[in-house]
Amino acid sequence: MPQGPLQVSAAVRPNGSGKSGAPLQMDASGALIVGKGLSTTLNLAAGTHVIKATPGRVARISVNTAQTSVGAVNDCATTGAIAASNLLCAIPEAQGIYDIDMPCAVGIVITVGTAGVVSVSFD
Repeated sequence: MPQGPLQVSAAVRPNGSGKSGAPLQMDASGALIVGKGLSTTLNLAAGTHVIKATPGRVARISVNTAQTSVGAVNDCATTGAIAASNLLCAIPEAQGIYDIDMPCAVGIVITVGTAGVVSVSFD
């Protein structure tokens, strides 16, 4: 008996209770809680960079060249607004891909550590 492909809806996912078909979760701004990383900024050299000056979501950080100092992701819209109070996470020194998947209410600013090269995917 021939069977067709399973029907899948991109608008629903399992909700952990054994039932599938629960709607995807949205944050207060109406964005999906799970970032897709639809935009990228590639090969950022050491220093501070404004990735997005409006609210968004950091999906992944790829450390392409190891840093000799730790980098950072801040939730602000300008490099001058960087502060300990808006630090989202540190970017490890070691090469690798790091899933961040965190919302930024103001903007996305990335600080790349000394001698590092980093790529960022975000929404």
